[in-house]
Amino acid sequence: MSFFTEYKQVLSAYSSKSDANMSLILENIEALENRKNFLQTHQVSLENLVSTGLVHGDTIALVSARDRGKLISQTDALITQDKNVFLSVTFADCLPIFYFVPQYNIVGLAHAGWRGVAKNLAAKMIQTLSQEFQVKASDILVGIGPHICPKHYQVGAEVTRVFVRYPEALDSDYLDLEKVVKIQLSDAGVLATNISSSNLCTFERDDLFFSYRRDRPKDLQTMLAIIGLR
Repeated sequence: MSFFTEYKQVLSAYSSKSDANMSLILENIEALENRKNFLQTHQVSLENLVSTGLVHGDTIALVSARDRGKLISQTDALITQDKNVFLSVTFADCLPIFYFVPQYNIVGLAHAGWRGVAKNLAAKMIQTLSQEFQVKASDILVGIGPHICPKHYQVGAEVTRVFVRYPEALDSDYLDLEKVVKIQLSDAGVLATNISSSNLCTFERDDLFFSYRRDRPKDLQTMLAIIGLR
């Protein structure tokens, strides 16, 4: 499953439940082997992968070929313009957000749970691309991967208070994170026609995805999202 398929130079993909657990928490050796197998199906070497530390924040790192094989700590988003550098995030209900600038061959990938969305991470990726590479927001393509849908995302008062400025994304105490992200991207100058979504709910599709909220596993189980330039 992928985005930007009309562009041969970019690969974006995300794993499913059938690819098994991708979480490396607690030094899960089996998950490392699962990653290798998933990447091999896309002709990607594990040595070319760059991973995020995932701290549910809004820190963005620019990475290059010298970062291949590394985990970039204290980050939730990565950007590169180097070939054969494959950015990765894990997800299990949060939003994996893919970015691609065809004119400049730049890719990015962000992991956004409610805290990252509250910190406007999706739009900060647009701002970073504009500032660092002089990219126009209207030239950026964005893909929103599978995540928990609002029907299954009931939140407490501490979360609803954060999102009161997005009333269209709140239905009582049910929150639509994708709707918030689309508003933020639009406010940052991204064209609505340049935003696509998988329209898949990780909670509902227990045949396809792990879901932290649905499964409440003792040990975290996640999917892997990747993007890179051939």
